[in-house]
Amino acid sequence: MYNKNRLTRRDLLSEIAGLWDLVIDHERQCSYAGLKHSLNDLGGSFEQTAIKTVISMVRYDQEVRRLVVSQGGVEPDMTDFLFGRPLEQTIEMFGYGIREKEGKFSLVRI
Repeated sequence: MYNKNRLTRRDLLSEIAGLWDLVIDHERQCSYAGLKHSLNDLGGSFEQTAIKTVISMVRYDQEVRRLVVSQGGVEPDMTDFLFGRPLEQTIEMFGYGIREKEGKFSLVRI
């Protein structure tokens, strides 16, 4: 029964103009696989690129969430449903965190 005719996010969101496209773009920009790949590059020859990529992903995730609330009228507690757990929280599962100081972001080991 579980695998038959389940309601999906797409079923719920595809009728709202532009929202499903935004969800898909967010998944592409902020995928857990992409995050994991970049974090795995830390300590290697691509470390600086990996750091920039991770910070860029987190900033994109934050900005999309902010925009759908401020411009799209979405309730803040719905952003996790739309986009999953914030990347700022997700990277903690990998032992890293994001710190912001004076508008600049850095990736730190926690």
